[in-house]
Amino acid sequence: VTLIDRTLADVQRGTSAIERSLGRIVEKGKLTAEDAAQTLARITPADDYAAASDVDLVVEAVFEDLALKRSIAKQIGELYA
Repeated sequence: VTLIDRTLADVQRGTSAIERSLGRIVEKGKLTAEDAAQTLARITPADDYAAASDVDLVVEAVFEDLALKRSIAKQIGELYA
């Protein structure tokens, strides 16, 4: 999984939120700490859409800003043109 955001600091905030969420799942006994750590280890941080140039699937999860969504779609599309 490549997690892309505007800055690496933004990516770190996102990764921290995922880590907290996984921690709660571990506390409930629905996931082992080892599995949570392996999940986090699969996340590659990036602040450049070029990091998505060799992926099979892109999931856009931008807040509801149509102009921003279009801009991101254009940048991702250019990687595969």
